Amino acid sequence: LLPRVEKFSPWLDKKVKNKYLRSVFAQDIKSRFVKVLLCDSVKKKLVYLLFPILFLNAHFFLSHPKLVSVLEFAGTLCLLFLLLLLSIELLNIIGNYRYIHKSLKGKPVKVLSQAGVVLVSFCFVVLSFATVTGSSPAVVLSGLGALAAFGMFLFKDMILGFIAGVQLSIYDMVRVGDWIEVPQAGADGDVVEVTLNNVKVQNFNNTYVTVPSYTLVSHAFVNWRGMHEAGGRRIKRSIIIDMQSIHFCSEEEVKQYEEVELLKGYITRKKEELLKEVPQSQAERTTVSVCLNQRRLTNIGTFREYIVAFLRNNPHISDDFTLMVRQLPSSGEGLPLEVYAFTKDTNWNRYEEIQADIFDHLFAALPFFRLRTFQHLSDINSKPFLPQPEKSKKKGKAIS
Repeated sequence: LLPRVEKFSPWLDKKVKNKYLRSVFAQDIKSRFVKVLLCDSVKKKLVYLLFPILFLNAHFFLSHPKLVSVLEFAGTLCLLFLLLLLSIELLNIIGNYRYIHKSLKGKPVKVLSQAGVVLVSFCFVVLSFATVTGSSPAVVLSGLGALAAFGMFLFKDMILGFIAGVQLSIYDMVRVGDWIEVPQAGADGDVVEVTLNNVKVQNFNNTYVTVPSYTLVSHAFVNWRGMHEAGGRRIKRSIIIDMQSIHFCSEEEVKQYEEVELLKGYITRKKEELLKEVPQSQAERTTVSVCLNQRRLTNIGTFREYIVAFLRNNPHISDDFTLMVRQLPSSGEGLPLEVYAFTKDTNWNRYEEIQADIFDHLFAALPFFRLRTFQHLSDINSKPFLPQPEKSKKKGKAIS
């Protein structure tokens, strides 16, 4: 009906919509949001509101009471329907406004707009039913209460998804662009869309997973947004040391370590500390056989201090977060020496490069401290098996 009305009344569309509404709403509007709201589709629906208003005032130009009542009834339903369409159009515009305004990017505005659409549609159903039956909307709502139990059972998933979507929006649990991990749903990637019932995730293998909103509320999931906002990404990796390579440092080794720039301060400080505990005359009389009579430097302790100094002098490691090198409980595979630090760059590619550069250097520095890493034994000197040619009975010939 509406396209026909627009087709047969071009003067209304031209004069009213283009001239009057544009002059009223579009001139001297500096707000970008208001300009977006007053798009052509909204103006067209505002023009269509003139027809039900005209029907509702039919008693001013018609004297037939039955015809007037029919027109008023049709005008009421038409007005409710047009208001529903106008409200949905405005809510959709608000939901899509996040793509235009920078401050709203990543915000779950679409969830709120969809919740508004559901609420407006429910109000339209209640008011339309009250208009048709001629009863009060309060009576209609009380009658709907009897169907609430059946509706909750029938639309349980939809209701749970609706409530979960509102919770995600209110508590700001998920935004567009967040990296989340949902193991039970097989999701590990960036959020590309947040709707009322679902959250769409693009995995790092370029596959898409649609996770129900209720799953994110009822189960635990990991959101890496805090890592990006904090500006530091954690390195937590261990070097497993062969315990048979751990020993006390000899004087020769201490002199070598003292030549390393990052260890000069540590070696000097330790020497002074040990001299305070043991007099010089007694230290000179101490031999290797009785090395347990005094404190001495170990190669693994020196290596641990070297790692800390190396990390603190690395420009890619942040000083605002925890930085330490600790020993984990030893096992049959050796003694784990764990590096715990944070990089300044949270980008995945740069993070992996920084982490690899650090451990490349540490693995290469192990032999300088007379340390070995643990790895399962393999016969690296054995030659690959090659079948030998069989010799024939005749001399000088072989069968390959």
